[in-house]
Amino acid sequence: MLLIKQPRLFQLKIALDPTSALTVNVDVSEDGDVISGTAPSTVTINANATTATLTVATDNDEADEAASKVTAEVESGTGYTVGSTSSASVTVEDNDILPPGTPEVTISAGTTPVTEGTSATFTITASPAPTSLLTVSVNISENGDVISGTPSSTVTINADETTATLTVTTDDDQVDEFNSVITAEVETTGIGYTVGSSSSASVVIEDDDVPLPVASVEIDPSSVEFTEVGATKTLTARGLDENGNETRVTSWGWSSANEGVATVNDRLFPFIGLRVDLRASVEAIGAGTTTVTLSASGGGGEATGTATVMVTVSGRRVEVSPSPLTFEALGEAQTVTVKVLDENGEEDTEASWRAISIFSPRTGGSIGDGGIDSERVDGGLEITANEIGSGRFTISSDGAASATLLVKAFQQPASLELSSSSVDLTVGGTTTLSATIRDANGHETGVDQGDGRGGLAVYWETSNSAVATVDGVTKREDRNTGGTATVTAVAAGTATITGRWGG
Repeated sequence: MLLIKQPRLFQLKIALDPTSALTVNVDVSEDGDVISGTAPSTVTINANATTATLTVATDNDEADEAASKVTAEVESGTGYTVGSTSSASVTVEDNDILPPGTPEVTISAGTTPVTEGTSATFTITASPAPTSLLTVSVNISENGDVISGTPSSTVTINADETTATLTVTTDDDQVDEFNSVITAEVETTGIGYTVGSSSSASVVIEDDDVPLPVASVEIDPSSVEFTEVGATKTLTARGLDENGNETRVTSWGWSSANEGVATVNDRLFPFIGLRVDLRASVEAIGAGTTTVTLSASGGGGEATGTATVMVTVSGRRVEVSPSPLTFEALGEAQTVTVKVLDENGEEDTEASWRAISIFSPRTGGSIGDGGIDSERVDGGLEITANEIGSGRFTISSDGAASATLLVKAFQQPASLELSSSSVDLTVGGTTTLSATIRDANGHETGVDQGDGRGGLAVYWETSNSAVATVDGVTKREDRNTGGTATVTAVAAGTATITGRWGG
């Protein structure tokens, strides 16, 4: 083995220049086996100097090993005192190339999720199999408090074998708590192997205790102030039980009482049962005050919490009203008034303004402004909805704070048409009826095809099943048939077949 000394340098500093040479005592230690020879135990700071360099030589061997750490600590001595920064460390990386056939180690999770009290298991895999006993270093962490005792930090794979099992025991307590996640990660500091791409794995530990009902909701902060339209802030909420302790929330919903002032949108969609904060992003839309509400339920209880949002816009600004706009039919047009106000809140009739829109269709298509049309009219903007979806206009004027106009478009069903208004059948004969649902402007709203793509379901009824039966969706639990139904004549007489829309 060839040993090459590589110096590792430490710099010692002194607050006042010594008038004569000063000998400082140092203790040099290592985490590993890398120091070459005997490390120095003193260093000399020359007269009228403030620093000296301590050099520790290290070996450059040919053995694969973990990185080492060399630490130098100032010890008490004659003619000086020891300051607060009395030690420093240098990491010495290993530079040896692993030989051919060195195993690559990966990790995978066993069964997940498991119930608390059940061990979490992980499989450590080495490829190819080691020719001698291989010790793999692992780091165990958890999101929660469920691990029982101190888990092992190493796993041993026997010679000529490719796998070993890591087991982490968990507590089965009687405390309701959020689910936990135990994660095992293969450490790169181990010796005799490399780490593959699957270097970590996780197991979810499900709590099996009954949660206490949600009795109240706490939102932080409880009030928010904005001075600029378009600014955002984050709200964080918790569900609390009757004793004021945090309990699990299983369903929730955020809302704003006035979206013309501020909107609120979920920022996080947690896995149910995992301990995470319920967060929402509040955006300032226009001047005014509104209330943001979180409705939450869990454990058989439900409650709401509120936060006050105030938006104050001073100086020159653009004002738009009404805001927001909601369209209930395609082709519907609405007009908003646009004003540019000066510092005193008076309208500046000479000021010019411009509007830029962006629209996101609900069913496919690319985000742009094709879903809405706008046209300048006297004192405002006429907007027409062409697609279902949502969007916004940013209306600005030079030297003034801009205004945001939210736009939402959907189709409120207004009529339902059947493919036939009357049918003559002989006993045993059948016919198929289909339904078309339209909005107030006569545009088809779409019928639920039973494929989860949206649309309204059509429910069918017969006034006299002894005369004619109808084979279609008759109750909400049934799968929709795309708005069609088969009518069968049972006996002579007259029956009325009715189709109606539902959610």
